[in-house]
Amino acid sequence: MPTPLAAPDHASALQELRTVLSAENYEGAVRCAARLYDALPDKEQLVSNVVLVAYGGGKDSSYTLAFVRTMQLILSQEHGATFRMRVAACGTRACRRP
Repeated sequence: MPTPLAAPDHASALQELRTVLSAENYEGAVRCAARLYDALPDKEQLVSNVVLVAYGGGKDSSYTLAFVRTMQLILSQEHGATFRMRVAACGTRACRRP
């Protein structure tokens, strides 16, 4: 698996997300990150795991995406590595139900 060209500053990104999340929501992300970690199939190589997040373009899916990103950064801080995230964006009419 190729390594990224430049390692992102996960600590700074997590700190920025903490400033916009309430303490209750951040603690929820910590709990969800722990549950997700327990469910990941490859705990030895976290980067081998892929988590899919659906994104419809609205405020709810934008919040969900930020929440999962927070979980990703929490795991990076705790384990020195994290899962890969794929975002399935569905903002076209073809994706919407009639």
